[in-house]
Amino acid sequence: MLDEQAKAIGAVVKVAGGIGKYLANVVGSIPEDLLGLVVGDWLQHKRRRHLAVLTENTRRILESVEVERC
Repeated sequence: MLDEQAKAIGAVVKVAGGIGKYLANVVGSIPEDLLGLVVGDWLQHKRRRHLAVLTENTRRILESVEVERC
């Protein structure tokens, strides 16, 4: 009797784990997908502009470090 119950519980846990993984995959991607549809282009361009600013700041810093070394 206990062996049968243990097998049944194991099967339930296995199925629940599979359902949990499936739901995590489905629900986990929805917010990102919606965000991409709603503000994706704006956010992508904002990130590119921010990266350009960071790149320019890094260039200036490295340039000043090279001048100080000379």
